[in-house]
Amino acid sequence: FVVSDHADWPALLQTITETGARRVIATHGNTDALIPFLRERGIAAEAFRTDFGSEE
Repeated sequence: FVVSDHADWPALLQTITETGARRVIATHGNTDALIPFLRERGIAAEAFRTDFGSEE
């Protein structure tokens, strides 16, 4: 399922924890921090780059 990118860091982590997610795919945001953080906690996590966002 999809989680809004408008969640703050604590709420995002709480949602991931409470859902019991074993895999997370982040499409934008601070993926450089989120992906390693989740992996250190045993959650399969990866970034998926899209054409959407403000990185251009």
